[in-house]
Amino acid sequence: YACWCATTTQRKTDQISEHKASIASLSNEILELKAVIATRENDIAKLDADIADNDESMKQATTLRENENKAFMAETAEMQSAIGSLEKAIKVLSGAGTGGAALVEVAAAVERVAPKTKSSGALLQQVAKLRYSPQSASVQGILKDMY
Repeated sequence: YACWCATTTQRKTDQISEHKASIASLSNEILELKAVIATRENDIAKLDADIADNDESMKQATTLRENENKAFMAETAEMQSAIGSLEKAIKVLSGAGTGGAALVEVAAAVERVAPKTKSSGALLQQVAKLRYSPQSASVQGILKDMY
C-alpha cells in the first residue's frame, strides 16, 4: 500500500505542477487575446466612423450631382428652345418680302431668343430696322452665325 501511495502522490504532484504551468500559459494567452480583442474593437470603431464619413460624403456628392443634372437639363431645354426659335426666324427671313405677317413672326422669334444670346443688342437693332425691307440678309447672316 505504501508503494501505491508514493507512486500516486508523485503522479498527482507531477500533474499539479503541469497544470499550474498550463494555467500560467493559458493566463498569458488570455491576456494576449484580450489585447487583440481591444485592438480589434478599436479598429471596428474607427472603421464605423469611416463608414459614417463615407456615407455623408456620398450623400453630399449625390445631392451635388442631382443639382448639376437639374441645371444641365434646364440649360439644355433653354438652348433647344433658342435653337428652335432661331430656325423659325431663319425660315421666316428666308421668305422676307413676301408679306408683313412674316416680319411679325421674325420680331417675336427674335425677342424670344434675344435675351439668351450674346449678340442680342446687334440683333435687336437689326430687327428694329426691319420694317418690311429686303435687308433681311444681314439679319439672316447674324441668325445663321448664332445658329
